[in-house]
Amino acid sequence: KQDSLEGNIEAQFKLFKDLAFLRKGIYFKRVDRIQAIMVVMALILFIHNLGEYVLRKNLKQNKRSIPNQLGKNTNNPSLRWAFEQLRDVRVVTLKFKNDWVREIKGITKAAKTVIEMFGSDAMRIYGYS
Repeated sequence: KQDSLEGNIEAQFKLFKDLAFLRKGIYFKRVDRIQAIMVVMALILFIHNLGEYVLRKNLKQNKRSIPNQLGKNTNNPSLRWAFEQLRDVRVVTLKFKNDWVREIKGITKAAKTVIEMFGSDAMRIYGYS
């Protein structure tokens, strides 16, 4: 149990290692600023874990999956991998005869599945009413 907990904690801090703003290091002299960044980092972990939980729960409940890095279907992806499925999605806005036209391009089957698993608000944002 202890090894599992330590592995989970290490996996969570891996997220921070990947964040661009942490690559060069953060240096604070005041304790209140250190405490503030720790609160922000804790919130990031909470939101990340919540998003991953919602995604995995909805994939399992709906008996859906997305391809993993090896191309095999999984209903237990990391949130980072799920967001990687959205990397080619683009919003194109054009003005045509005094009207603005908004289109979403680059949505693959896996991207659509990820969007659907986050509910009606996400679907509306990506143009699936």
